[in-house]
Amino acid sequence: MEPVVGRTFSVDASAPTEARRFACETASSCADDRTVADLGLLVSELVTNSVVHGVGASWVRVELVVGEHVRAEVIDSGHGLVFHPHHTIEPRGGFGLYLVQRIAESWGMSVGAATRVWFSLPLNSERGLTSENVSRFGEAL
Repeated sequence: MEPVVGRTFSVDASAPTEARRFACETASSCADDRTVADLGLLVSELVTNSVVHGVGASWVRVELVVGEHVRAEVIDSGHGLVFHPHHTIEPRGGFGLYLVQRIAESWGMSVGAATRVWFSLPLNSERGLTSENVSRFGEAL
């Protein structure tokens, strides 16, 4: 079993940037540049969700496992959320979970005593953009 590397952040405006930096630095020695960039984007989006929507959250934790894939989990002390895959994008955002759904190989969430959202990415980005992926991205715009 691969070791888990984690860090806990205060729920404030600096958390997304600090979490992105932590995730990218942790994965940079074993994942390619595209995977590291995707990891940083998705972690910062999920931490932003904790900061903006984590009602009652006082902390947010990012945990990473690097093995055959990179698995990231963002955990906060908030009361949870409901994912609407085809919601209207708000002027100040609304792409976070949508990006996770589209970029990650797999992902999921659980809500209980803490809210947990996890996702997995390959270490190598040789997954390439297919015409189907490009079309789905175009639908989001």
